[in-house]
Amino acid sequence: GTLVPGASRVEMVGIQSQSYPHEWFGRSSIGGHFPAMLKFAGFDGIVLEGAAESPTWIDIVDEHVALKDATGLWGLDTYETQEVIFSQVFEEIRHKIRPKAQTSHTPQWPCVLAIGPAGENLSRIASIQHGAGPSFGQGGFGGVWGAKNLKALSVFGTGSVEVADPQALLKDTLW
Repeated sequence: GTLVPGASRVEMVGIQSQSYPHEWFGRSSIGGHFPAMLKFAGFDGIVLEGAAESPTWIDIVDEHVALKDATGLWGLDTYETQEVIFSQVFEEIRHKIRPKAQTSHTPQWPCVLAIGPAGENLSRIASIQHGAGPSFGQGGFGGVWGAKNLKALSVFGTGSVEVADPQALLKDTLW
């Protein structure tokens, strides 16, 4: 969430399924907007334990976390899932972000991590996609999310990262 190169990364760690038949601890990482948006929402990390009884997506807007029904998203690919979630979350947040604006647009979209049919079908090589590029592609974590009935995780944050000395940070970053 700062201008520091490489500061916007997030790791997914856990028992991976890709290493069958001997599953072991693994990790995968992404950059993109998700790590900063998670920090702007007030979180440094997320721990997922157990499984939902039915398809679910986790919706985080600032410090508020909601579990939402993802039954209608099950079967969609990652891009379709992200489009649906973008529009639903956007409708919820647009009045909060720009209540008196002449337009209904905000300068920022929610960030979404999603699995597709491979994850839903518990593929050991399924990934978790963020946008059109970054993905947690190592370890089969998409299949792990499928086993948890977790279709997606969206986050939108309006906070910021406090920097003690912004001028020094900019100077050092440019150096």
